[in-house]
Amino acid sequence: MVSRNRQIINQIALRAPEAKISWIRNCSVKGRSISLIGNIDHGFELPTMYQSWAAPQKKHVVFSFQEQQNEFAISPFRELMIFDTWGTSSYYHLLIDHIIPIWITREWMRENHGILNGEIDYCRISRNNYPTELSSAQEIFKHFLGKNFLEDASGVYKNLIYGYFYTYRPYLGPNQETTIWNNYKHWLQKFRNKFCILNENKSDYVIVPQRNTRDFEFVHNFVKKYNGEINFKIVELSKLSIKEQISLAGGARAIFGSEGAAFANSVFMKNSSLIIPVAQENSRFLLHSALPNYIGQKFLPVHLDQSGASLVDEELILAHIRAS
Repeated sequence: MVSRNRQIINQIALRAPEAKISWIRNCSVKGRSISLIGNIDHGFELPTMYQSWAAPQKKHVVFSFQEQQNEFAISPFRELMIFDTWGTSSYYHLLIDHIIPIWITREWMRENHGILNGEIDYCRISRNNYPTELSSAQEIFKHFLGKNFLEDASGVYKNLIYGYFYTYRPYLGPNQETTIWNNYKHWLQKFRNKFCILNENKSDYVIVPQRNTRDFEFVHNFVKKYNGEINFKIVELSKLSIKEQISLAGGARAIFGSEGAAFANSVFMKNSSLIIPVAQENSRFLLHSALPNYIGQKFLPVHLDQSGASLVDEELILAHIRAS
């Protein structure tokens, strides 16, 4: 779409799965207002920002377009990536739903269009009124993307990227067919190549994340019973830095325990690793099976009945851990 003063907005789309972003060049940003050089068709719509691959959500962010050429007396050199969140209440949401998609989008634009190589600002435009925030969100974001994210952007930018590819975890929902998307698999591996700290020697320990909620007695009893044979490393991951978590994951042979955000660390585990989440709701396993499917890790869900008893034989679980 081109205005009379050649303001260009590119719509970029990927397929399988569908992903869309907008690329706007030479613009001024203040709060929720984007000022462009020249006129723009008011029928232009930015893509839906937050969506799952199965069910796009209603758009809730609106930008106004204005003509203010005096903003561009200085030559813009900074670049901006705008992303949306539904809250960073857990490590899983922050890493899988936001950081990895933003990183993929940045690297894809660098590789295919030669932009986003300079000073980049990252701006989060919504939390959707989610009540809680992960206290270490900025530290984790900075580890992967190089700087903290902003709540409001202000300045003149030579490139603005609105949206991000793969804006939701690689899981379509309980009624959707499981699909491995080659595009996502390719870029997820690039992310792993960049950030994994893998110990290629034979691993001897199994991570057991500590949990305050959805903490099942079966996990404690299993660890206590077989602790003499298996080197269980019981860890409160939230007390570790992001680099320490990645290093711990890279040296583990398996992760076993009450399912939760800690299982996002499977991204940083070896291809040969074993992922064993324990849960009562079968839908919880769908969240955690997607990443091992993409990476090629072994996945063993342990379903508990309403009394907390395992529907998977203990000897089978033990045999899988021994073989890992």
